[in-house]
Amino acid sequence: MVTRKRKVSEEGLVEEPNPLMSDVVEVNNFIPVEGNRDLVRDPRSGAILNINKKAYLRAIRERQARNQSVDELQSLKDEVSELKSMLATLLEKVK
Repeated sequence: MVTRKRKVSEEGLVEEPNPLMSDVVEVNNFIPVEGNRDLVRDPRSGAILNINKKAYLRAIRERQARNQSVDELQSLKDEVSELKSMLATLLEKVK
C-alpha cells in the first residue's frame, strides 16, 4: 500500500501535495505502464499520467504555436475579405 505524507494547513485542512507540479516526480508512488517509461498509473485514482515534463512543455509550446498560426491565418483571411469589399466599392464608384 502506498502511503503519502499529508500537509496540514494552519486552518486544520489537509493539503495533499500534487506530485506533478514539482520538477521531480517520485515515481515510487506510481505504477509503471508497461511499454512506455514516461507513463505511470496513479494507484489512488487509476489515472494514467505522463511524467515527462519536457515532453509536456514541448506539447504546450507546439499547441500555442499552432493556435497562433490559426489566428494569423484568420486575420489574413479577414484582411483579404476587407480588401475585396473595398475594391468592389471602388469599382462601383468608377462605373
